[in-house]
Amino acid sequence: MSNLYERFFKVTIVSLIIATIALIFLMESFYNILIQNQKYTANIIYKEILISKIMQMKHEFVPFQELIDDFKKATNINIEVYSFIHNKKNFFDYLKKIDDKGEYWHIKKDKFILYKPIKLQQSCMKCHAYSFIHQPTNPIIRKINRERILGVMKISLPLKKEKRKYYHILIIVFLVLFGALVLTMYGYLKNIDLVRKNINSLIEFFEENIAKGKYVFIKTSMNFEEFEKLKEKINYAINKIKFYRQKTIERFYYNQLTELPNLYKLKEEIKKIKKPLAIININDFKTINNTFGFDIGNLVIYAVAMELKKYQSPLYHLSIDEFAFFLKSEDEEYNKIYMEKFLDKLKKTFYINEHEITISYRCGISKVGDYILNADMAIEYAKQKRKECVFFCDIKDEIAKMKQNALMLTKISNAIKNNLFEVYYQPIIDNKTGEIYKYEALIRMKDEEGNLYTPDKFLELSKKANIYPKITKIVIDKVCEKLKQKTFYVSVNLDILDFENDEIKEYILKKVIKEDCGKYLSFELLETSDLSEKEEVISFIRELKQKGSKILIDDFGSGFSNFSYIFRFNIDGIKIDASLIKDILIDKFAQDLVISIVEFAKKRGIITIAEYVANEEIYEFVKKMGIDYSQGYYFSPPKPDVE
Repeated sequence: MSNLYERFFKVTIVSLIIATIALIFLMESFYNILIQNQKYTANIIYKEILISKIMQMKHEFVPFQELIDDFKKATNINIEVYSFIHNKKNFFDYLKKIDDKGEYWHIKKDKFILYKPIKLQQSCMKCHAYSFIHQPTNPIIRKINRERILGVMKISLPLKKEKRKYYHILIIVFLVLFGALVLTMYGYLKNIDLVRKNINSLIEFFEENIAKGKYVFIKTSMNFEEFEKLKEKINYAINKIKFYRQKTIERFYYNQLTELPNLYKLKEEIKKIKKPLAIININDFKTINNTFGFDIGNLVIYAVAMELKKYQSPLYHLSIDEFAFFLKSEDEEYNKIYMEKFLDKLKKTFYINEHEITISYRCGISKVGDYILNADMAIEYAKQKRKECVFFCDIKDEIAKMKQNALMLTKISNAIKNNLFEVYYQPIIDNKTGEIYKYEALIRMKDEEGNLYTPDKFLELSKKANIYPKITKIVIDKVCEKLKQKTFYVSVNLDILDFENDEIKEYILKKVIKEDCGKYLSFELLETSDLSEKEEVISFIRELKQKGSKILIDDFGSGFSNFSYIFRFNIDGIKIDASLIKDILIDKFAQDLVISIVEFAKKRGIITIAEYVANEEIYEFVKKMGIDYSQGYYFSPPKPDVE
């Protein structure tokens, strides 16, 4: 991309080339005109001499040379005649050069010389007797005979004066053209400077204003109508930008439903207003949306916003069902009493599209640190404890727990990323032979410092964070890999979350089919209150059993003891919960319950396994009760490998 001066320089060079070419053509044209004029003059002289000779011959005879000499004296024009008879050599030389047009000319030493033939006229017969020359093969002779040529006239015209005129005209034309070019260049440069001035004004305006976010109008006067129009268009665009910028700010800082300042606006205000912040949350608003639909839900939110606005200003709309405002007092006790009364006052029934909807609220208050986060944490705590109003400072233990959970979540994510999960194996002993019957696969997690964590430290948290399915896949992968190395029977625990996750179910089935390890795998299902109600659970269990896997109920008797599981799932075994086994030596109720479970299992042909067998006394007791297998630290803790 070139600038204006570079472009002007190129245009000037091109213009000079064109002007030079034009001048050359002009010089050539003038020169041709000069020659034509000389030729015309010479032809006139030629005709005048011939006419004079013819006229003179009618009266008296005067030699042709004498007539020419008189003409030369009168006009100072040199004229020569070469005849066939008196000057045969020159006659033939010049006659050869005369072309079909009947003449020949050339320029020699500032003279224009024209040669023309003198032909026999009727009047010439009076004095001259014309006789043919008999050389029929010579083209010149044939031409002389055919055209009756008597001689050749040479007319010499001086050119010096005419050339001087010619050069004077050229100089004048050149000066005129050069002057026009200079004036054009001057005007062009002048206009370029004005254009650049206008452009620089626009550039300066954009650098000083638009680039810095200042949307002001251009007021500088422009030198050209086009730049004035451009200025108007820019000012129009700036006006539009200001309008849409304001609209964007409103969209960014204000909630579109209630037109109240939103979370982003509150974050800016917190920097200036150092007062306690109260966040109010509508209780169970999700149920209102699900029951009446989103349109009614929006109307409820709007009605609540208008109600709150009556009492609090400024009021902020943070999320769909959350509002915030600053409290005037710094006193915690006063604010707690004030907010409890305020929440009671807000409780009311709204009548929206013929629906009666009663609204209640809960509140979180903070005056330290991250006001918004802390107040939200207080609200969450209030939801868990079913309280209406909670101060952030009252949940220090809860905050410590949340920080601990956050740290553990980081460890879990890091363990998944860096393959720090391991599967440990705890043997299950055959009570009749004392030999290992099979193993239970138990997940363990390491952190980067090498600390080992048992499932009770991370499994529940991983479920809340939706990381649990990844851990299930890790267990399945590592157990199947171990089965490639050694042949043994092993149990894997599955949670209700695994049965509700189609991806996990498909993953387990594909893995079992691919590795052909179904007959070595048992799956222990954790007993829960809603497990038997899930039809997909029954379907999945049926598919696992078709692949040769065994199905056991884990922690049976821990609280639900739903015997219908055994019938609905076609169970292969029952693991009696540790809470019954650990106190079985002294707890009569635990003994009676275990006896009932064992008797029922034997009648159904189902194996029983006692968990938490911690010592020899418990081991001997469960054997006497007829339990088939035992598992616990009495035999071995979980280990990284199988024996």
